[in-house]
Amino acid sequence: MTPCERLGYYVGNTLYIIEKDHRVPFGTPVTLINDDGTSTPFFSWVKDKNTCIGLQRVSKINPLQTNYNDVIVSSKKSNFVFPTIPMITPLLKV
Repeated sequence: MTPCERLGYYVGNTLYIIEKDHRVPFGTPVTLINDDGTSTPFFSWVKDKNTCIGLQRVSKINPLQTNYNDVIVSSKKSNFVFPTIPMITPLLKV
């Protein structure tokens, strides 16, 4: 099983850039075009522009469309989005 497969990414999937990169802007959709078994497979992001991008820099979640109430926790390795759960308070009879 390749690093992409472990993360549930397969050739043809559209992912999003979640870490600043000098080649591909933040939030750009990229398409996995070649799972070569490494942690830096080939992605296509503009017609005829292919590049290797580290898996820590991509996500299935579009960072530009996340709910403002979501909590984004960032680390050097990756970003995690934890959706907020609305507080449900029981009705109390007095």
